[in-house]
Amino acid sequence: MLIAGVVVILVLALGGDRTKDDGAIKGLGTRESPYVIATAKQLKVFAESVNGGNACTDVYYALGGNIDLGGADWTPVGVSEEKHFVGNFDGRGNTVGNFKMENSLLSIGLFGFNGGTIQDLGVINFTIYGTLYLPVDYAGGLVGYNSGNVKNSYATADLAAPEDRTLGTYYCCIYSGGLVGYNAGTITGCLAVGNAFAASFTVDSPDSAYAGGLVGYNAGNINDSFATGGAVAWSGISDASAYSGGLAGYNCGAITSSYATGESTADNTGRAYSGGLIGWNDGTVTGCYASGDASANAGLGAVLAGISVAHAGGLIGHNSAKGDVSSCFATGDTAVITDAFRPYDFMEAVAGEIIGYNVIAAIGPLYRSLYRYKGQMIYIEKASVITIVVDSGNWGVVCTAGDFNSVAFYIDTLGWDTGVWNFDGLNFEQGSLPRLRTAASADAIENRRSLI
Repeated sequence: MLIAGVVVILVLALGGDRTKDDGAIKGLGTRESPYVIATAKQLKVFAESVNGGNACTDVYYALGGNIDLGGADWTPVGVSEEKHFVGNFDGRGNTVGNFKMENSLLSIGLFGFNGGTIQDLGVINFTIYGTLYLPVDYAGGLVGYNSGNVKNSYATADLAAPEDRTLGTYYCCIYSGGLVGYNAGTITGCLAVGNAFAASFTVDSPDSAYAGGLVGYNAGNINDSFATGGAVAWSGISDASAYSGGLAGYNCGAITSSYATGESTADNTGRAYSGGLIGWNDGTVTGCYASGDASANAGLGAVLAGISVAHAGGLIGHNSAKGDVSSCFATGDTAVITDAFRPYDFMEAVAGEIIGYNVIAAIGPLYRSLYRYKGQMIYIEKASVITIVVDSGNWGVVCTAGDFNSVAFYIDTLGWDTGVWNFDGLNFEQGSLPRLRTAASADAIENRRSLI
């Protein structure tokens, strides 16, 4: 009996050791043998290490499986530019989900500040909450501020979407993107499914609001990526602006072979810019398309400035003198609404099927091979006797549904690469347009949602 009792005790002790999670992460941290994170506690330990000043330079991490954070408040990996992640993180196709983030931090996302490489990672079922007077600068489902590389990754939840717009319910994210809030690095083969919302209401230090289905503000490179969610940018400051785009709210970098299908809305008291792909373009856009609607609403700017501006375009709301756009098309409708505080206030309402307001049109346009659907609609509503109304729909070659159903249109006319784009099953009438081969499919991601 004594021997049997000893055996039982030993078995129980060994069982306890096997199930205990002390947060220790196994591995060597090398490319061949990375540190493997398999539990929520280990992920938290990893975040605390980075936030304590360990940048993880040349260190490799990998997920050992899907991680459910149990609805906990999450402190991002990399809480500041000084304490940021510069290592390598491989999700191995797994997901991290079910967590909350408070917007009183400077940058929020699973990663706050990333200067390293993140790949093959999904972020799902997360929530951002906060108050009007505690704004966060950068908010993204995966990364708030990215100066590194993000590859083959995705985010699926809505980002900072309030129930209404009454005082106190705004989740004030200045730069808000479904995947990345502010991108100064490189994003390749990525996808965002949820909606992005950016808001600004800080009178003492007026900030503009930037919202994008994938990225709020792009100063880097976006390649072979797409967004299917909507974007809303709102600012209650007449001295500020609201920039919203189905893919990026503002672009001063380079975007290639990417697309957006969600709606874009920019709403501001002063200046509002909205595009199916990009709200305001200062950079290069090549081989892209947008199929979602875009609307820009401006009014009450006269309270301080006397001027309100609203630009909306099926592809780009406002294309500056630096903007270079080529081999792109748009199929969504556009709407511009101006609402004056006084009937004699100055308003500027501009809308177009491809580009709303094109600064460079008069000095030698840097846009080539642009196409639009013949059934696109433009709606302009003005509310002032001093209003400039421009229908800029004359830019872009008119196409039929048959053109968009033709593989030859994309290969011969637009010059798109069959190695990048998948043209199987084209059916414009049913919303089936080219898909990217290098980014995860929306169907695959929807299936992964059920894993957590």
